[in-house]
Amino acid sequence: MNEIDEDATLTQLALAWVNMAVGKDKLKDAYYIYQEMMDKYGQSPQLLVSQSAVLILQGKYKEAEALLHEAQLRDANNCDALVNLVAVSQFLGKDHE
Repeated sequence: MNEIDEDATLTQLALAWVNMAVGKDKLKDAYYIYQEMMDKYGQSPQLLVSQSAVLILQGKYKEAEALLHEAQLRDANNCDALVNLVAVSQFLGKDHE
């Protein structure tokens, strides 16, 4: 059996996705995987959106909103950030802007 390189980027991303699907206690692990990726490679819009999705699953909408605004600053055309911002705004009970 081949040994899995736990530090490989794709392995870490796949693990984060699985942890998000599992939910509950694994959400914290997914959050930290994305944080480590951002520490290593920088805050790309996609990593920010992914980490915000973890926060949304945890019900931390204000924190997710801040990450999504940062993602939009880095890439104003990022559709994932925009869609998640709409969802977060609804969760927070904000009026349409």
